[in-house]
Amino acid sequence: MGHIATYNDGIADLNSDYFLLLSADDHLLPDALYRATSLMDKQRDVSFVFGRALLSGDHGPPERLSPLPSTAPDQVMSGRRFVELTAARNIVPTPTAIVRTSVQLDAGGYRPDLPHTGDMEMWLRLAAYGRVGYVDADQAVYRMHGANMSVTYEGLADLQAREKALNVFFADGARKIDPTGGLQRKCQSQLAGEAFRHASMALNRGDAHAATDFRLYGLSISPRARLSMQWLKLLVKRLLPRQSIPNQN
Repeated sequence: MGHIATYNDGIADLNSDYFLLLSADDHLLPDALYRATSLMDKQRDVSFVFGRALLSGDHGPPERLSPLPSTAPDQVMSGRRFVELTAARNIVPTPTAIVRTSVQLDAGGYRPDLPHTGDMEMWLRLAAYGRVGYVDADQAVYRMHGANMSVTYEGLADLQAREKALNVFFADGARKIDPTGGLQRKCQSQLAGEAFRHASMALNRGDAHAATDFRLYGLSISPRARLSMQWLKLLVKRLLPRQSIPNQN
């Protein structure tokens, strides 16, 4: 059926208070469900809860993925605050996201036109329906390998897919938390900054063509991004002789 249709087919049959989408490659860690549902039992306006994950690759020991700074405690944030934090990125490790079923049914299913960023748009959409919880604990093991969609889909195409997810959210789901449009402009500026960061990395590896593509794409998203620190750093790097460019992002 494909992953989006499979998700929506499962959502249509839900009859529990909470649910989780768990891929066959991933697994939960002890007490993950208890930690998340305990928070939502106490605070009924929380749409979903997420937490830390351990990234397990093809080689080497697992690495900890901390969506928030390592010093961040368990917390509940407003939907707007969550959108500000995630902005142009997807900070939610999917196997850690426990969702309140009633909110999911109100929000609707995953969008078939967002095959690569449907999860990012869903977390944004759910944040418009209530507050978001964060558990400062390792909640799941997230398997990363060469066949992962998130690994094989990268570069400019990845940024364009994120832009589409943001556009869909702000067109359909953000009116409750962004009536003035200020949050949308902030997210667009951050996505432009991501494009400039990719342009900088392309210059580091001597790929001027890719650097130009990323730079022009960033400006097309947010002309105001010319005022950002990422743009100024990129401008300086473009003016430096090739041998003078430091080997950093």
